[in-house]
Amino acid sequence: MAKKTPDKSTSKPSKKSSGVARRRLPTTPGGFSVNFCRNPLCEAFGRYPNAIDGRSNPHPATGNRGKVTGSGEERSYFCPSCGKSNTVKSNRAIAEEYLRVRRLNRRTNGQHCQNMDCKNHGVSISLSPSSYSSFGRTAKGDPRYKCKSCKKTFSTGKPTRRHKSTDDTGAILKCLVNKVPLSRICEIHDVSLKQIHSKVDFLYRQVVAFSHEREKDAVRANMVEAGKAVF
Repeated sequence: MAKKTPDKSTSKPSKKSSGVARRRLPTTPGGFSVNFCRNPLCEAFGRYPNAIDGRSNPHPATGNRGKVTGSGEERSYFCPSCGKSNTVKSNRAIAEEYLRVRRLNRRTNGQHCQNMDCKNHGVSISLSPSSYSSFGRTAKGDPRYKCKSCKKTFSTGKPTRRHKSTDDTGAILKCLVNKVPLSRICEIHDVSLKQIHSKVDFLYRQVVAFSHEREKDAVRANMVEAGKAVF
């Protein structure tokens, strides 16, 4: 009796490597990566290891490879020089978070058109002075500007210029971080919900401004270390 020839169209694919190089480390958008030895005392500190899995690459690259263990989000990279391990992180996720924080830090504390439907919303006076014109001063002496696009006016000055009283801001912040209910905060400090929401917005702007200054200080420090002029 003749043996049946297996149908190649229905047979299982071969488990042999197709010759396509597989990655053992995440992709590097824009050449950015944090997956390297982060031990500052190691000679391989800051060096990018080979991200290609040599087992599936017919021509594996040489150089600093190290060892990657685990799978999925539980992977670790072991440095071949010092033997220390670091958790493998998503370069794309970190880059996206950096861009998000950078956009927050570019906010200018009200020194731009406040009309959200205007094309100049978020464009600061320092970045585009031709988009605005001087429009006198407020009763308190703060500069006032007029947007040339939507013709609306806005004033600039200290973040606390619209606050009638800032004595209870710190106390309200302590209540908020300690998860005190808003209704209870109103009773304790004799304020309305509208006042609490206003202070939350104020504290948010202060945190963003503080983060912006820290980022600028870090940039200045890096430029000084690199021997570049700082203006």
